[in-house]
Amino acid sequence: MKVLTAPLAIVKVDGITVGKMKNITCTETFRRGRVSGLGELTPQELPATEWNGTMTCEFYETEFDKAGIPEAIKRKAGSLRDFVDNVLLQEEGVDVTIYKKVKDVVDPATGLIKSKLQKHATIKGCFIDREGMNIAEGQISSHNQDFTYVTPILYSL
Repeated sequence: MKVLTAPLAIVKVDGITVGKMKNITCTETFRRGRVSGLGELTPQELPATEWNGTMTCEFYETEFDKAGIPEAIKRKAGSLRDFVDNVLLQEEGVDVTIYKKVKDVVDPATGLIKSKLQKHATIKGCFIDREGMNIAEGQISSHNQDFTYVTPILYSL
């Protein structure tokens, strides 16, 4: 099986391909309690007590209002109150799906390989925590977004 490399990765939000993305990092963290007991130094159990999922996306900066995950944060608002209400009342978050471009068939007429997209992972219920940009001398500027997501990455049986 071939490894997933950046040229083979396609990221979509609500079926729309996200362009100008430099990288995406998903991290799932488990916090565990320690059950040791009196007179014990080492833990006897390490029960899971909390799960946390975070995602960081980095894009090439084009225009601040056009870079990033679509609909993650609505900045086109009539007023500051509209902006605040949209942040406070967002209940669903956004779903981000990562696909891997794989070989489908070879066109018998031309001999060219045709590709198809295979789902690699879906990150559901992403809520934005941070957004920023970086402009540095001699570098390509970037646009960054950090998210917390509510559902672990799961695969169908």
